[in-house]
Amino acid sequence: RNAGFRIHADAPALGLGALACALLVLRRKDSVLGISMAALAAVLSVWTKQVMVPLLAAMAVYLWAAEGNKVLRRYMGWVLFWGLFVSALFICMFGAEPLFISMFYIPGRHALRHGWFLDSVIKLSRECILPLTVAGAFFPVFKKMEWKNPVLFIRQNRWVLFLITALFLVPTSILGNGKVGGSNNTLSYTGYFLLAGLTFALVESENFEWRSAVFVLIVLLGIQIPSVYYRFHKLQKEKNYPQVVFDYVKKYPGKGYFPRLNALNIMADKKVYHSSFGMIDRSWARLPVTQEHFRAHLPERMDFWAFREGTNDDKQYLDLPEFWFITSDQELPGFKV
Repeated sequence: RNAGFRIHADAPALGLGALACALLVLRRKDSVLGISMAALAAVLSVWTKQVMVPLLAAMAVYLWAAEGNKVLRRYMGWVLFWGLFVSALFICMFGAEPLFISMFYIPGRHALRHGWFLDSVIKLSRECILPLTVAGAFFPVFKKMEWKNPVLFIRQNRWVLFLITALFLVPTSILGNGKVGGSNNTLSYTGYFLLAGLTFALVESENFEWRSAVFVLIVLLGIQIPSVYYRFHKLQKEKNYPQVVFDYVKKYPGKGYFPRLNALNIMADKKVYHSSFGMIDRSWARLPVTQEHFRAHLPERMDFWAFREGTNDDKQYLDLPEFWFITSDQELPGFKV
């Protein structure tokens, strides 16, 4: 849920990946445009988040099994074309060196946590409880399907692409969660495509009964609605802190530094400052930022820096000894200044 709806790279990566799969299986078999757009969506998904790299291989395996080598070669050609085109576009926009450092070099230097594999596998199993519950509830439907010939089964059931994608995403989901700084959002990729594939399978199954589906839906809603209500009820009591910061930056440009909300500086006064998350990433990668580099990307007339109350202040990653938390500001309720 968090990966699908938070303002983060996960939601577009998942959406573009699902779009790529949908375009591939719903296109006309002779449609060049369909396979081209599927390849483009897959490339954009990978560029959105590297965890999605296995999607390209999953789509290739599906096409090879379902439609043969000729279509597979056509797909690979389009992946190569769009991969080069999109890469060239981003390199022109951001530069090759900054992209390489940010996307590969720094993340590649993050160590794996102690006991990461078992811990991540357990977390992934927990994240897949909902899809597996759906599979268990409709086990009789899946049992009646013909599973003896895998290639024939893939050709006859286009929803298998989503399950292949879920399977291929298991390694990157576990690795992404297991590294220092990894979070549970990386585990959502496997569960997302697993649930999509099972849902697609049920809808297309000849043995599917809507009465059973309605029953399962009611049970799932009974579980989820209280959680959603609690979140909305809790949010109503909280101040809209992004709007508070945005209005403040518009009113006093260049005065305050909000290390965890630097996107608001970009939106409000078109300035790019250091994100404390970026500083933390550099620290984990054992690549500390020099004082010259750090201070070159701070507000010119900075009078203070601030963090939301109840969150980490990241002081150990921001070398600003001349500033310390002493008070609050009436125009910044809920912030430590």
